[in-house]
Amino acid sequence: MYLIRDIGTGKEVAIFGDIEPDSVSLTPRNAFLWSKIAPVFEAGRLAAMLIECSYDNSVAEDRLYGHMAPRYLIEELKSFAAAVETYRQQKEHESKEAKGWKLDGYRNPMPKANTNTLVNNGKSNFHFSGCEALSHPFFGFQIW
Repeated sequence: MYLIRDIGTGKEVAIFGDIEPDSVSLTPRNAFLWSKIAPVFEAGRLAAMLIECSYDNSVAEDRLYGHMAPRYLIEELKSFAAAVETYRQQKEHESKEAKGWKLDGYRNPMPKANTNTLVNNGKSNFHFSGCEALSHPFFGFQIW
């Protein structure tokens, strides 16, 4: 995977070469990549992702030979959405800790004395079904 940045705008494009879905790979790698791209997306710098799908959905799992099919692309985009949500939660947690908040195991904030109350801004939940994931407004761009 290459992450290419336009120096003028700061926007970035993620370009994947031969990529196989983590769910069928003997050496899953995509979750790691998603965790590295999540901060770029959250910062509003990810302009696009180019991901090859070498085969259509009629090709059997054991015939993909390290490539992607659309049914697995949707799975991977769900994994990316989960990585973004995890990143958001980590940033929220770090922000609250930096402001002197104690967090219990249920993520309920317990303010110290003389601290302002933080308000949850209600970040989106991610729900994908079928091909909606290919043009979901969460991503802010379309995948062709």
